[in-house]
Amino acid sequence: LLRIQGEERRAISREIHDELGQHVTAIKLYLKLAERNLGDSDDARGHLGRAIHENQTLLRTLHEFAQRVRPAVLDDLGLCEAIASHLSDFQNRTGLRVHCELEVAEDVVPSDVADNAYRLVQESLNNVAKHAEAKSVDVQLRIEDDQGSSLCIRVRDDGRGTPAEDSGSGRLGLIGMRERVDLLGGEMEIISAQDEGTSIQI
Repeated sequence: LLRIQGEERRAISREIHDELGQHVTAIKLYLKLAERNLGDSDDARGHLGRAIHENQTLLRTLHEFAQRVRPAVLDDLGLCEAIASHLSDFQNRTGLRVHCELEVAEDVVPSDVADNAYRLVQESLNNVAKHAEAKSVDVQLRIEDDQGSSLCIRVRDDGRGTPAEDSGSGRLGLIGMRERVDLLGGEMEIISAQDEGTSIQI
């Protein structure tokens, strides 16, 4: 089901970017032409100016939505570039300091693993933004063993943490993460303590 979902996300993202994006861009060009050929009516120019602004906002929103559904960089440039791009957006959006170590050659990560690894990092960061009250977060991605058969993901924040008896394991986000990890035959460990931050290791 996760594999089918990933394929569907890819198709939806391409549709948003290619089809809807082209239509919105065409509307923007026609609006610009209309503004250029308009007379001296200040009211009409004001309406057109607002329409152009709203159109630009719509185009930006479509691109951002397409990225959230399925980042094109994941297909085009690979896992590390996709995660680096997401971390940059996350830092700009939340104001948290982000430190990352991405030490994985792209050709050693199968596409199914890369898709799920990206989603695991994404959901881990969502949890940090929503619950941690952190100032910074560290993200590590590396190959763990000499044979190159084990991928290790670590996301650690300096937030408020949680007591051992309240690890948040029942949250839907963490349940979904555990399902992804199980699908890949992996293990996930959450280490957290009150006022000492949280570390998710996969």
